[in-house]
Amino acid sequence: MERIAEKISSIFKIEKKKLKERQRGGNVSLARKVFSYIAAREYKAPVQAVAEYLGVSPVGIYAMLNQGRKLVEERMVVI
Repeated sequence: MERIAEKISSIFKIEKKKLKERQRGGNVSLARKVFSYIAAREYKAPVQAVAEYLGVSPVGIYAMLNQGRKLVEERMVVI
């Protein structure tokens, strides 16, 4: 997951450690959603592992997945 985090951080121009911070709005929030989607759906990481990495509950990850998918499609994010 570290490599995914590095790529997402680079794309969104944030520090990698910011992915683990809860924030509403802004690039960090968008990056967390995209990270969740890519890690869990494209790289098949267990939702529990993604949740632990980001410091949220698995329910929080499920909430981010659909939004992350939309962001990936809109921004054409490729890792």
